[in-house]
Amino acid sequence: ITLIREMLNTEVNGVPARTYAARSEDGKGRAELRWVTPTRSYFLTLITDDGARIEQGEELLLQIAKGIAT
Repeated sequence: ITLIREMLNTEVNGVPARTYAARSEDGKGRAELRWVTPTRSYFLTLITDDGARIEQGEELLLQIAKGIAT
């Protein structure tokens, strides 16, 4: 797995991670969180009809990720 350092913009339990959020023109939103440990890779996605609140979705994904034992 290749990691691009410039794309890593957060951490999950001390492990560098990437979070990304976007809104579509029709008002929907998508948030993603990815990170890799020596034994596993993780990818969480949240899709919502309320794109105006997508930042809260990013925070929710981070909370979920912190609860996953790495």
